[in-house]
Amino acid sequence: MTQDQVMLLLLKAGIVAGIASVLTWIIVYGRLQPWWRDQIGLSLVTMKVIVTGQLCFLGLAVFLHLSRLDNRLIGWAYTVFTLAITPVMVWRTVVWIRASREPPEGPEE
Repeated sequence: MTQDQVMLLLLKAGIVAGIASVLTWIIVYGRLQPWWRDQIGLSLVTMKVIVTGQLCFLGLAVFLHLSRLDNRLIGWAYTVFTLAITPVMVWRTVVWIRASREPPEGPEE
């Protein structure tokens, strides 16, 4: 087996495992925490969805040899997912800064 074949095999395994692990995290987090009710949870899950989308586009390229240059719809979807990273990260930063300024919840003394 050549180095390129090993790298491709590991990349394929990493894509499948990455998608499975992120989706598992979303499911577990959803069962344990009502993430849709607060900004931190929404920002966490939104970023995980973007990561999953990016892994799916990478999977299309690796498994089906499709890229943004082969199909206009895939190209636009990939572009939108990539462009979404920055505003979501800005939103997450603002949410975390606001959350850090709030007094901690707990029993009052």
